Amino acid sequence: FISGRIPYASIVHPDDLHGSSYDCLINTTPLGMKGLGNASPVPPELLGQFTMVMDVIYNPPVTKLLGDAVARGCATISGVEMFVSQGAEQLRRWTGMKPPEELMRETVLERLKP
Repeated sequence: FISGRIPYASIVHPDDLHGSSYDCLINTTPLGMKGLGNASPVPPELLGQFTMVMDVIYNPPVTKLLGDAVARGCATISGVEMFVSQGAEQLRRWTGMKPPEELMRETVLERLKP
């Protein structure tokens, strides 16, 4: 779930989360993505051990994983944030312009509405 290249991070299989304590969970699996069902890679009862939960999936903006995490008191970050940040950085690098990140975020969220 977390890149092993980040200092002090480790990749952990969901089966190994029982009885552990972590600061942040980052889901990089496709589970929960639109068209793949309303699934989560982590059982809801395990989410309370995390301070922060991020799902890189941006469609839907609030996945089952994020909904379950909010219900257990976790701070969350939607994949929309990564999607917008990647696009903004590309625009900055290609054009040298300061990207309108808030407009980009609003546009993405508007386009993702059912």
